[in-house]
Amino acid sequence: MKKVYLIYPSQNMADYRVNPAWEYKFERKPSLGLLYLAASLEKHGIDSEVLDQSVDPFSFQEVAEKVRNNSPLLVGIYTDRLLKSNVLSLIRVIKEFAPEIKIAVGGPGSIECHDFHSVGCDIVCFGEGEITICDIVDYCLGKKRLPEIKGISFLDNGEVIKNQPRDLIQDLDKIPFPSRDKIKLNEYYDYHIFGMKKPYTTVITSRGCPFRCSFCVSHEIWRKKYRLRTPVNVVEEIDELVNKYKVRYIGFKDDIFGFNTNWVYAFVEEMKKRKLKVSFSCMLHPFSFKGKRREMLTLLKGIGLDIIIPGLQSTDEKVLTAINRHPEEPHYLEEMIREAKKLSISTVVEFIFGLPGDSPQVFRKNFNYAIKVKPHYVLFYSLSKLPGSEITREYGDRNVTGLPEDYIKDQARKCQKSFYLHPAIIFQNSLHILAKNPGWYLHAARHLSYVLRAAAIVK
Repeated sequence: MKKVYLIYPSQNMADYRVNPAWEYKFERKPSLGLLYLAASLEKHGIDSEVLDQSVDPFSFQEVAEKVRNNSPLLVGIYTDRLLKSNVLSLIRVIKEFAPEIKIAVGGPGSIECHDFHSVGCDIVCFGEGEITICDIVDYCLGKKRLPEIKGISFLDNGEVIKNQPRDLIQDLDKIPFPSRDKIKLNEYYDYHIFGMKKPYTTVITSRGCPFRCSFCVSHEIWRKKYRLRTPVNVVEEIDELVNKYKVRYIGFKDDIFGFNTNWVYAFVEEMKKRKLKVSFSCMLHPFSFKGKRREMLTLLKGIGLDIIIPGLQSTDEKVLTAINRHPEEPHYLEEMIREAKKLSISTVVEFIFGLPGDSPQVFRKNFNYAIKVKPHYVLFYSLSKLPGSEITREYGDRNVTGLPEDYIKDQARKCQKSFYLHPAIIFQNSLHILAKNPGWYLHAARHLSYVLRAAAIVK
């Protein structure tokens, strides 16, 4: 039987990052969404092949020739805002080589469906894809009609038809684990993390976010719902990763990890019961574990917590209020960073420059906070207006702050360089790396250009 090709085009831009082109080379993360689709297809009786351009630098022409020569049942392509231009180009090339092959696009960048249909994409998917991809395959096999498939748009005589949305999957435990045998795990890494070990992969324990940040679209994509997998189900996947794939480091990619403290207690107990040894990172909110910081971080440290990544975005009360955040978040995050550092947990603080109410004074305030709190990492991003976000709906193409975009990016770049060149940060991080993972320096040496640029030694 014909198989399905699932394609992840590599990222060639990241305008929200300080140093986009070469910084991207320091990490390679597996496309978890495509691996979930591959698992669902396998359960549906359909084989698939995952083509990841970030680790296999194939050209679009090579992919198109492969498609033409092998005539797959379907080509599925992942997209987000940063991948969009590449995805559009890939669709054009495939349709030029093999116009009869059906192409479906899905992912968080699929909101603007007209753009994909305009270059020949047959189907654009919205929301969760595990059930939808199987319905699309049935359509390709002549078992379903496009109007019957929820959660997609398609072209009918040149007109874009958007079907009803598909209901969210209520029981996430019923989704099969991602098909990690479709990729070479040893080719993935994230050496931004001092404690990085290979093999490395990513996992999610939940879908959705309970917060409503105006610059974000996650809560819109997940329809303001937050769903959790059971602790047992998550640990079963980790057990498979550790014992079958020999994974040593996991990046939890939930919007907010451990939002439910009772879930965390059960998760920790299940991990201890199975005696699984693995390091992991997770994303938190400044309010995470409020009132139980030391207890919760200590429990998670005991089962492998290596780094926490809470997004602060700003220290200014007016800016925080404008983006639907709480003005007391900087205070609570400072407490979290302090407790984490006592446990030798690496810490990150993230800022966004260019938010409503931002000014040069706010930028300086954010930088001073970072120097005061001294996390191990600080990331200064410039605002990226995502399609579907509240900020994008309100401002459209208009300037959010009145400050030139180049100026905002320059300020973010200067703040990041100044942070990592600060003597107190250099001293702190040097000791931290030596204590945690001296081997990190060997990996960093392979990307010497990156390290030099990150330290602002060269431009």
